[in-house]
Amino acid sequence: MVDLREPDFTKTQDIHAFLFNVFGGCGCSELTPMVDTIKELLAWAGSDGMERTKWTRLGYNAGAYYILMGIMDNADLIDHGSAIRAPFLTDKGKSFLNALNKFAVEEIRKCPAEPSYDGLSYGVFEA
Repeated sequence: MVDLREPDFTKTQDIHAFLFNVFGGCGCSELTPMVDTIKELLAWAGSDGMERTKWTRLGYNAGAYYILMGIMDNADLIDHGSAIRAPFLTDKGKSFLNALNKFAVEEIRKCPAEPSYDGLSYGVFEA
């Protein structure tokens, strides 16, 4: 499902839906390590200095790094810059990282609206 509306990262159901729609989460995903990895990579992309040129966060797994960075670039969470090895955090990426830091994984998992396996339209559960 493709939804051109932007998620509202102040709402756990939109955070949950974004994890499902963009990162391929599903009911059997282990959400805690998934969120932890995303948070760590976004924080890394927002950091300064030479540390940003290393992908040690994934145990030097270059394939996993390029796959995840491509997903984050396509989702406008990072800006590719001159090389995907040293991306920059976008405003949307900062907003998503702030949301992931604000809400506990259990709050996101138990949000009022459980997304289906094929995604969820943002704002569909608005009153």
